[in-house]
Amino acid sequence: MLALAAIPVATLVVVALRRPKFRVFGPVAGSGADVARALLEAPACQVEGVLLREIVELDDDVLLSYNRGVGSRCTADAADLLFVDEGGPDGEGQLVLPRLVRDARAMALVQRWCAKQTPLIGVISGDGTLGGLVDRRDRKVVVARLASPR
Repeated sequence: MLALAAIPVATLVVVALRRPKFRVFGPVAGSGADVARALLEAPACQVEGVLLREIVELDDDVLLSYNRGVGSRCTADAADLLFVDEGGPDGEGQLVLPRLVRDARAMALVQRWCAKQTPLIGVISGDGTLGGLVDRRDRKVVVARLASPR
């Protein structure tokens, strides 16, 4: 009888502790979980506190300029992909996301983040093939395959 009473409690604990998966937006093939994992596990570059300043469409590509906060860590090659200016905690940078204009939902999300000044994380995957922005609070990721991996 006691074991039967523990089942609902265990179920509630599992549901409460399970984190929702990231929703992935952008022109990248594959399942959302696989893409998010490839981007977020052992990144070559992670720039914390990204606040988008400007969005420039260049044909199918998007150039994002941003201000950033502290907590950045990049390898030398990946820093070139994120165009990080190491000018202190209020540094600036740019990120080019190829073919992002082709995904209307991703563009709408990036524009919303810029308008609301949502704090984001700029990320380059460990192998240098993916780049993107992460909103940890809302569990959303905008990701694109970079034009030329390192």
